[in-house]
Amino acid sequence: MLVDRSPMEALSQWSNIIDSLSLPAAVLQADKVIYTNNLFCTICGTKGLTLPANIKEYLGPLFPKIEHFLLKNDLRDLPRNITICVPHECQLPGKFFLTFELQWLNPPKELLLLTIKDSNHREILKYIPIIAFTAVHGPETAILTYISPKIQEWTGRHQKEFYLDTKLIYNYVHPEDRTYAIKHLKNFFLKSKPLDITFRLLNDKGGFRWTHWSGSLMNTSHGDDFLFGVIEDVTCKKEAELALINSYERYRMIFEHSPIGIGCFDRTGKIVDCNQYLADLLKVKRDQLIGFNALSSYNPILRGMLKRTLRGEFPKYTGPYTSTISREQVYISATGIPIKDDNERVIAAIALVENMEERRGLELSLRKERDFTNAALESANILLVIADSSGNIQKINRVVAEITKRSESELVGKKIWEVLIQKSDKAAMQKAFSVALTFDKAGPIEINCETKNGAIINVSWTLTSLIDDNNAVDAIVCTGVDITERRKLESQLRTAQKMEAIGRLAGGIAHEFNNLLMAILGQCELLLMDISEEAQLRKKVMAIQKTAKRASKITRNLLAFSKKAPIALGPINLNTVANEVVALLKGWEEDGIKVSIETPSEKLVALADKDLLCQALINILSNAKDSMPNGGSIIIETGKKQFFQDEADRLQLTPGEYCYFKIRDFGCGMSREVLERAFEPFFTTKPFGEGKGLGLFLVHGIAKQLGGKVFIESSVGYGTSVYFYVPAIHEDMDILPNPDGEKVLFNPQPKDFSNLTILLVEDEDMIRETLAGHLESLGARVIKTRLGEEAINILRYSEYEPDLLIADLALLGMDGKRLLKEARAFYPELPGIIISGYPIDIAMDVDLDPELTMFLKKPFSVHDLTRAIKEILSQKLFRYCSSN
Repeated sequence: MLVDRSPMEALSQWSNIIDSLSLPAAVLQADKVIYTNNLFCTICGTKGLTLPANIKEYLGPLFPKIEHFLLKNDLRDLPRNITICVPHECQLPGKFFLTFELQWLNPPKELLLLTIKDSNHREILKYIPIIAFTAVHGPETAILTYISPKIQEWTGRHQKEFYLDTKLIYNYVHPEDRTYAIKHLKNFFLKSKPLDITFRLLNDKGGFRWTHWSGSLMNTSHGDDFLFGVIEDVTCKKEAELALINSYERYRMIFEHSPIGIGCFDRTGKIVDCNQYLADLLKVKRDQLIGFNALSSYNPILRGMLKRTLRGEFPKYTGPYTSTISREQVYISATGIPIKDDNERVIAAIALVENMEERRGLELSLRKERDFTNAALESANILLVIADSSGNIQKINRVVAEITKRSESELVGKKIWEVLIQKSDKAAMQKAFSVALTFDKAGPIEINCETKNGAIINVSWTLTSLIDDNNAVDAIVCTGVDITERRKLESQLRTAQKMEAIGRLAGGIAHEFNNLLMAILGQCELLLMDISEEAQLRKKVMAIQKTAKRASKITRNLLAFSKKAPIALGPINLNTVANEVVALLKGWEEDGIKVSIETPSEKLVALADKDLLCQALINILSNAKDSMPNGGSIIIETGKKQFFQDEADRLQLTPGEYCYFKIRDFGCGMSREVLERAFEPFFTTKPFGEGKGLGLFLVHGIAKQLGGKVFIESSVGYGTSVYFYVPAIHEDMDILPNPDGEKVLFNPQPKDFSNLTILLVEDEDMIRETLAGHLESLGARVIKTRLGEEAINILRYSEYEPDLLIADLALLGMDGKRLLKEARAFYPELPGIIISGYPIDIAMDVDLDPELTMFLKKPFSVHDLTRAIKEILSQKLFRYCSSN
């Protein structure tokens, strides 16, 4: 029975009852809805609205039915039953009509209970998205007495099957949740606690949905307890919760195991969370960081970055950082990230901090290695060009810029064969690039470079490809060696070898020619001895003799070139030689040629042969005169120059001080091709019949013979400069006697040769017979032979003891020196004369007794031979007398 009480007291008494009703119910007060149960919210589509709420907004189509009574505030005539159309917001098909019942909750008639009739409610339960059920307490757990038809949609089983099999509903609970569900349902009846559990409900297809079971304990009219409950499908909500949990767990996993430090700051600058990596990086404990206010830090880097981040910026910092707490310094890279709400207001900040110590060490090592490599490449005397696969230059080193006279900006971005390579070698470089692009090494290949001023540089190139991670050619590295100097040295070597070969040929020719001249001159002398002064034949023989002597001068020149002519070395003042030669050339002034001398005040003394120096200087001046057919000036300079080891080795000279002539003319000059052949014998640029091509050829030979060198500098149209170097000496130096010079012969009284036995060994028949005839005419007994081996046999078996041995140096088989040595095994004091077209420095041997050995150079006269015989025999006699 209802008693008078206040509306709130009545609502407090009735709220639990209303919640446990199996019917949708709501409590009204005047024009407000102040309370509803879950079924009412679900059916009327008002779930989520805030109470109290205006009836017009809350109940929609129900409001017009009761508006009249509410406005009058007179509910005495309020109809008990009202039928309305359910609003479309409800999850029911089409238009569905509901019948509401109205009754007072308290006598003052201020609270009105609004319910849906039971029969109408069960019909609705077929369509709403929840399942209502009732259950009673069984021996083990709850037993269903009613369940909405929607259970068939969820499980695939008809609602009646759950009534017939009381345990069937539990078979559809997920095995992992079954114990949990049974326990809570049992506790519901035992402890009278509200039912509020969530578990998975299976279906016949093997799937499941998350369900939420809620309900209250109610009493029947007979006083029995039963459970009235509602089952909601919360799959979407649960999945969202699980996804959120998984997302959070993933976030925490990433947060905790991130390879960078992460710190989270609130709006006030306080650290609200951080991972362990950040604590380890700053060398502090994690709990020391959490709660620390970074805005109060004394570190300006931390404080400044956080302020900028909280202003919405994304600041970055890389460099050393000293921890405010641990005072430890570490090299870091930090980034600030602002966190904003929906209104774009910064509500928090995140700091990402990376440890840069290891990377910094690697960068320093890499920079050091790079600097070392760059320094090595810059200091190495090689050309380095890095180009892309198309041949465009990306980088060059210092050597390339210096050699080509082009800056890096002039070359980078341009194709290597367009700006560096000589046009004639462009195709060769492109071909080498094609080879390198196939991952093969191209080179070494000689491809010439052209400098900015047009000069040509000989370069040996090697091309190597750099491969990227995709096994494609990333760049081509071109390394080159400047071989211009090497090519010059090779050219000089070839020229020297060629000149050496020509010299050997010239020496051989001169030797053979001397033998012929020896015979001719000898026969001429013998004829002249037999022909009277008045005879006409004498003039003819003398003409032959004169011609032969002129021919002997040619052989002397050939031997000078081959460095086999005898020379008389001595201290010679180059200034004196220059003045004497110029004095001889006064007649050139008539041809418009002016020769001037520029000499230093000091004496320029060289160890040389004066005649050879004069001949070399005259040959050079003659060439200079011929280069200026219309007249001009020739300047002779003298001086000294010191050649040190490196330069001397390059020029093939002995290190030391040298005196030099520099002869400069202003004539037509020489081309590169002419310069390469300037010292070749018989090479001339003069018209046929005007030049023999022996001038510079002999100059080169004289320079070699004197231990010096000759160089030519010339360009077409700019004249020519010839440098002639000879070794310098000081005036107070001791000069060794020159064995190649003429000896002052001891001239005793003539002796009668009639008592002499002379062994003559010469392989040239004409010379042998000429010499033998002359000696026999003087009364000597001459034993003749052509071979050294035959001479030994004569010495071994002849009844005559020889007084003198005359032998040619270049005999077939045993040569003259060896013959003399072996002859002295039989006769130790046997005098010997060696004859040859070669000079004494190669004819004599230190093992031969110099007092009993003489050298006579071909061609010589029979009178020269007579004087030599007298001298050698006098030496023997003097030696004999001295020893006794």
